[in-house]
Amino acid sequence: MVILMRIFTLFCLLGLSCAVTAQNLTFQDVSRFKGVRANDVVGYGIVTGLAGTGDSPRTVATVESLKNALQRFGVVVSAEDVRSRNVAAVMLTAKLREYSQEGDQIDVTVSSIGDARSLVGGTLLLTELQGPDGRLYALAQGPLLVGGYYHEVAGNSVQKNHPTTATIPGGAVVEVDMVSDVFGDDSTVTYILDAPDIKTSVKMANLINQNFSDVSAIAQNAANVTVDFSGVVSTQRLQRVMEISDLPVDPFTSPTVVVNERTGTVVYGGDVSISKISITHGSLKVVIDSQVSAYSPDVAIGNQSPGLRVTNSDIDTQEEPAASGELVGTSSVSDLVSILNRMNATSGDVISILQAIKRAGALHADLVVQ
Repeated sequence: MVILMRIFTLFCLLGLSCAVTAQNLTFQDVSRFKGVRANDVVGYGIVTGLAGTGDSPRTVATVESLKNALQRFGVVVSAEDVRSRNVAAVMLTAKLREYSQEGDQIDVTVSSIGDARSLVGGTLLLTELQGPDGRLYALAQGPLLVGGYYHEVAGNSVQKNHPTTATIPGGAVVEVDMVSDVFGDDSTVTYILDAPDIKTSVKMANLINQNFSDVSAIAQNAANVTVDFSGVVSTQRLQRVMEISDLPVDPFTSPTVVVNERTGTVVYGGDVSISKISITHGSLKVVIDSQVSAYSPDVAIGNQSPGLRVTNSDIDTQEEPAASGELVGTSSVSDLVSILNRMNATSGDVISILQAIKRAGALHADLVVQ
């Protein structure tokens, strides 16, 4: 048994297929407190140390920024003297977590705004990160981590992903405490559901009222559950909030497909279904014919009648000029992506097909494009 568990863990670590069922979810897993939120900050800076892949002299912002940075250290140069392609102008974005305190470290995303070809090997110089109010909230600096590359030799170039966007894990230090109070100005606390659903919000309100007699909860709408703590001693309110947040709940979750066009990542659940639809994508032809082989009185899939469950699909593929694919009956995203991967389809092909299916109204899930 121990050996089998180790093998399963190894498969998961290697990124192979392994299904995990979410269990024992609590209020704090499916909701957040109103008034307690993360905050975005932004900044402008320059990256140095690039191997000739930075901004060209045509990028005026980079030339002026480098000149001003050198003047701070007592080096006076004119804009005409700045010809280095080892520097790039960048924009920084980061998110201050709830209850961030002075000295905490947060991750930073760095994006080129000039004509730099790659940020690989670069180091960000000390940069201020400001909020919408123009106030300084964090300082960022450090080496960049780029999830791609760009190489050019004798006029030929090769590129992977987007090397003009990078991250700095823990690259910014918070300078201002982010103070939040779950109670605000009164004795109420509002839980905001991560996935709004009227059934879930009513269920949460009922669970609170059933388990605690000194508080009163009401589902305001599909997203908000308000709890009145006026019957609880003020010194015990946080304790009661913690106890409510630990209540188990089984929320309704809608299927979701997440695609990242920059990195080519596709994440989906195995139960995401696709209705009958015809597809044309280059020379690719895919036919998925679903088979009904089990009965369930509570399940209705696609245009099938309630009580039918799709558990098996026959898949056939061909490659021919200007061919079209057809999904017959109801199949799943897992079936489609699996066969496309076996045909060595690129992640870009998979993402394009999923987006087209969603626009056609045949993808029964939320499509999140990052």
